[in-house]
Amino acid sequence: MDNTWRLVVFADECDEWGNCPICEIDYADCDCPGPTQEDEYEYQTVGDCLYARPLNGGDDGIS
Repeated sequence: MDNTWRLVVFADECDEWGNCPICEIDYADCDCPGPTQEDEYEYQTVGDCLYARPLNGGDDGIS
């Protein structure tokens, strides 16, 4: 699994058909991190954006 920090996608950001705004497939089927996956991801806020990466992590900062 990639250890890159990725923008967290919230369900209310999906289009009228429930598709993720980043990968454009059904939100339930996409691999984008959601805001409540603490068992799988660590989170970091930068400005007013929330980012996540898998718990097996890499470096400490968002590049």
